[in-house]
Amino acid sequence: MGDSTQKKQGISAVQAAMKLGIKAVTLRKYSLIVEKELNDKLKFRNKINKNRVYTASDITRFSRSITLFKCQIKLEILIAHQ
Repeated sequence: MGDSTQKKQGISAVQAAMKLGIKAVTLRKYSLIVEKELNDKLKFRNKINKNRVYTASDITRFSRSITLFKCQIKLEILIAHQ
């Protein structure tokens, strides 16, 4: 089968959100931001049914981004209280 009919391997938005410790709606929001920045509306989409599917590397990238964001907020709080 050609690439256009292959099903992307990964987990659903609900499963990915659970692994990340966030709500599925939040992950979908983050996904839209990434898709817009990359100009790739199908970045996380399964080619067959267009549902969002997240690979292990997608989960790792989101996890790192979430951690960095949380660290930034903590740093801003520390700076504000000096």
